Amino acid sequence: MASAQTSPEVFRLLDGQARPYVLIDRALPGVAANFVGVDDVKVGWIATEHLIDVGCRTVAYLGGVRLSSSLGRPEGYRQTLEQHGMSPGDDYVVGTEELNQAKEQIGYEATKQLLCLCPRPDGIFCYADPAAMGAILAIAEAGFEIPQEVAVVGCGNCHYDEYLRVPLTSVDQQSEAIARRASQVVVNLLANPATSTSQTIRLTPKLVVRASATGLGGARKRLLKGARDGPSAHPTNPLQPIDLKMYNPRVPGPENPVTSPQFRERLRSADLREALRIVALYEEQ
Repeated sequence: MASAQTSPEVFRLLDGQARPYVLIDRALPGVAANFVGVDDVKVGWIATEHLIDVGCRTVAYLGGVRLSSSLGRPEGYRQTLEQHGMSPGDDYVVGTEELNQAKEQIGYEATKQLLCLCPRPDGIFCYADPAAMGAILAIAEAGFEIPQEVAVVGCGNCHYDEYLRVPLTSVDQQSEAIARRASQVVVNLLANPATSTSQTIRLTPKLVVRASATGLGGARKRLLKGARDGPSAHPTNPLQPIDLKMYNPRVPGPENPVTSPQFRERLRSADLREALRIVALYEEQ
């Protein structure tokens, strides 16, 4: 069973009736039962590490109700941030305690809350793919680009992830493998009903990268942040044709083009779309 219970009481009743059962995906503290699922702490680590790898520096966690999966994943998120010397703060961990609230709605409302923070998160790890769908909708409605301004990682690797408006990067929980292993545990229990030792099987998750969190790279993302948020001496300067010689790394000069004052000033005075164009042109050279 994949129980949505947060209390062990119902399982104590089952234990009292000597009925064998297998918990799938969701373990409960204090319940010594057969369990087959994914390593949720590692799920949090993989997702957060990937967001940092693609250049995110303010990573938020969007969680759900207090099931075991929603306890292990934020723990992996926090551990990863600590390893990188990052600590956005408690405001960047959001979610709900409402068991009957749709995950898409949880993601949508929580992301609107996150986008009001200062600094705004540039990466969001969502505990489930439906919640990430709601997050993507909220980000798009707020006018931000995915992943250029806010990258998103979900969990579940649902069959529809690649068909979303922004194909979703997601942590695969190995659902098919969980089903196979759980079935084998059930078969073993039926063959040996007197078995008293419970099994705990935790599978290793894997990342499936799609467009919602891909390689801007740390340097490029910092350039874009400077273009959007940095001070400008000419905030109303109209856009001018781009002189590629200013940005071409093959053109000799006293400075690397990315660090030149002209390059930095052009980025600061451009809007985000123009900044993306400048950086893309630079990277093509």
